[in-house]
Amino acid sequence: MSMKKSLFFIVLLAISSFSIFAKSYLSQTVFLGITLLFLTPLVVSALFAIHFKRGKIVSLSLLLFAFQILIFFSDSLGLYSSQITKAIALMTPVSFLILGLLDEKGIHGKALILRTLTLIFLIALTYWLGSNPVFKTSIETHIFGLQLPFETLSEIAFALYIISLIFLIFLSFLESKEVEKTLPVALFIASFPIILPSSCIIWHLGAAGVIFSFALSEDAYKMAYVDSLTEIPSRRALEEYFARLSHPYTIAMADIDYFKKFNDTYGHDIGDEVLKKIAQTLKKVEGGGKVFRYGGEEFTIVFTNKCSKESKPFLDEIRKNIEKNGFTFRKKRNHPKTKVEKQRVSLTISIGASDSHFSKDVEKVLKEADQFLYKAKKAGRNCVRA
Repeated sequence: MSMKKSLFFIVLLAISSFSIFAKSYLSQTVFLGITLLFLTPLVVSALFAIHFKRGKIVSLSLLLFAFQILIFFSDSLGLYSSQITKAIALMTPVSFLILGLLDEKGIHGKALILRTLTLIFLIALTYWLGSNPVFKTSIETHIFGLQLPFETLSEIAFALYIISLIFLIFLSFLESKEVEKTLPVALFIASFPIILPSSCIIWHLGAAGVIFSFALSEDAYKMAYVDSLTEIPSRRALEEYFARLSHPYTIAMADIDYFKKFNDTYGHDIGDEVLKKIAQTLKKVEGGGKVFRYGGEEFTIVFTNKCSKESKPFLDEIRKNIEKNGFTFRKKRNHPKTKVEKQRVSLTISIGASDSHFSKDVEKVLKEADQFLYKAKKAGRNCVRA
């Protein structure tokens, strides 16, 4: 997790926990108004998730919003505020675990029916626990032999909180989507009142909605601007980057030598691995170069505040690194008992570069870089022409 994300989540937790002081220092009307505002993030995240067809977040957003409504209108629903709060504290980790474990299969068909039934069951169970007199005493049962160093809303809820967090953290390492990776963070903040009983649970549940929306926007950004195979910025990101460029700058076009022949010889799966390796190596280019996947086996490297003469040494250095390292892969076994062998093949790239001294039009500079790439190919490949 990046420093910016971590800071964002810490600030969000701090704002949510501020409800402890808000109760004392703000008037009841102002506090009520802020609490009402915390009802909106989950509605927004649910609508956002529907747009992107993310059933898991739709379910969690609607469930947590239902929990907020149960607390906010507890008197009208004939519920004791303290009891329904403890019921929700208990059910939130359980709900995250159940809904988090369900496969992401969109918001239609059987997946919709299963999630809807699960949602109804969880809300009904929470309401029943919040209105059942037996639950009021059982939830306060002490399950730890030793006295905890801090006060909890419920020791049972705390135990479920920790178990669910550990489980979701483990699952997050197996997921690639940002939404899945932030589920432990959303649970940590949503259920934080378990270990900070005097804070307002409605605020914390609402903060989880902010996290859902944040994660969905991150996934949306990656879908639009990050190449899914190489995980570097895509051509669309490059086009937007061009719109912000100002003189001086250098554009370099890099192409993997004999890539079609490589694909035909070793297969497209190995070819994909080569593209990934080249992308990750190009990302290490020095001199402030920013790398994009242009398409196929072509990559674009942009240097700001540098002319092509200043950029060429950095391009030549990265070309030499690729040539030196080559590419090693495991050969397919003809028989299950055959020992897996590793095979190393040579790998080189050709690069052409041009800069903004050639033209004020970025598209013309790009085409000129492409012409220099062609010259690099004609010169025998594995070289830089600028």
